[in-house]
Amino acid sequence: VKRLTPNDIHVSDDLKAARLPEQPRRIIQWAPNGQFFLVADRDVEMVLWPSGEFHGVITRCPDAIQDVAVSFDGKWVAVSSDANEIRLIHLETCEDTHKFIPLDGHSAPVFSLAFDPQHKFLASASLDGTVRLWDISH
Repeated sequence: VKRLTPNDIHVSDDLKAARLPEQPRRIIQWAPNGQFFLVADRDVEMVLWPSGEFHGVITRCPDAIQDVAVSFDGKWVAVSSDANEIRLIHLETCEDTHKFIPLDGHSAPVFSLAFDPQHKFLASASLDGTVRLWDISH
């Protein structure tokens, strides 16, 4: 676990900003419980909140990431990329950035993901013109 230094975090009266090292990020997704947020470009990185502590990389994708979604219970993350795949990641077992459940079926990049509130389904929308509902209840 790498902890951000005071130079990485700018605090004002109403704002705390975590500055992560090196490359710019394209996507930010808050966990519904507010305990962390994810930032992504080709890596998906977790930042604990409100400490601003960089918790680590939870997955690395070979292509640019299009979307990241966090389940309502904060235990699962779904990641889509230009590789036409979806990665389903259980946060309690993601010590290895290569450990994920692949969801294959789209023939073009997936640009939008959403968990349902009961955590039974993951919805995905793709440039192939389809919306898929994935049963993730088991």
